[in-house]
Amino acid sequence: STTVGGVTISFDGAYAGTGDLYFPLSGFAVYNFSNAESANKDLVMTFNGPTRAAAFQFATDIGDATFSAWNGVNLVSSFGASLQRVSSSTEACWWGFDFTSLAFDRLTINVKPGLNGTLAFGFDNLQVPTVSTVPEPSTVGLLAVGLLGLGAAVRRRTKH
Repeated sequence: STTVGGVTISFDGAYAGTGDLYFPLSGFAVYNFSNAESANKDLVMTFNGPTRAAAFQFATDIGDATFSAWNGVNLVSSFGASLQRVSSSTEACWWGFDFTSLAFDRLTINVKPGLNGTLAFGFDNLQVPTVSTVPEPSTVGLLAVGLLGLGAAVRRRTKH
């Protein structure tokens, strides 16, 4: 497993590098050119905390993939796709999740090989939005009104 930008990525039979033997992803990527037995294990991405969105490039040999978002042990959402081999980095599809009210802390990709029984895949360009710690203007406004009211009450009390 490897940790990049607060996300731990792990799967069996993998290596990281710039190879483009099967899938010419852009720059440094994580690849699995292993046999079908190890390739059938889930690729798992674990985040430091909950997030509402993540996207990534994923390319594979011919096969089926199931993409799942989890919050702890609870499945948030899942979808499947039949994938074909790509021949250039522009053909590597973008996959991911984008929620407005749901959050997840882990993504899994389960890949099953096609008819040839072997499977290799490449994973690259994980995009996770940064969470802003700046409060909303309305929250700051409410805090200011509350502090002014508290200050006025204390001042009135000390005058009596």
